[in-house]
Amino acid sequence: MSGNDILSEAIKEAYASAPSDVIIHHTIELSHSAFGSPIRVVQDYVEFQATLESTAPYNANETVTFSPYGFELTLPDINSDPSPSMRLTIDNVNTIILSELDKAVVSTERIRIIYRPYLSTDTTSPHYDPPLSMFLYSVSADIHSITGEARFSNLANIRFPRQIYTGERFPLLR
Repeated sequence: MSGNDILSEAIKEAYASAPSDVIIHHTIELSHSAFGSPIRVVQDYVEFQATLESTAPYNANETVTFSPYGFELTLPDINSDPSPSMRLTIDNVNTIILSELDKAVVSTERIRIIYRPYLSTDTTSPHYDPPLSMFLYSVSADIHSITGEARFSNLANIRFPRQIYTGERFPLLR
């Protein structure tokens, strides 16, 4: 699968023709079990409302609000990079975001990042299918911004087979 296979036809057209009446809203969701709720931000100066996909880990198929923040995102090149990663910097973070990150620091669980682009003409679902989901592996924060590097989960450390076949669970194996 190439990186372009996950883009909707509408967003491919918007990237190619750059119409002046269509805005691409870049959104990020940060989530962790220690957070009160996911942190959702849009690269804009006003709040943005859009509907999440049916497979979203939180609020699936619901319309949610993304808070305005300036952020810089470098998307991974999944076609040529053997270990794709993305870099994210969110500027002018407030104490709410910093306190949520402080909660996650004491856990071994990784913070999940989900990138979803939306078009101003169609906010019924993200125009990445499926949305890009990665995990933060390094984070630094100061009073002005947070910066992190995200990667896909490490498949080499996942047990195979994932399901353990035991006599208790499968009596016919006895």
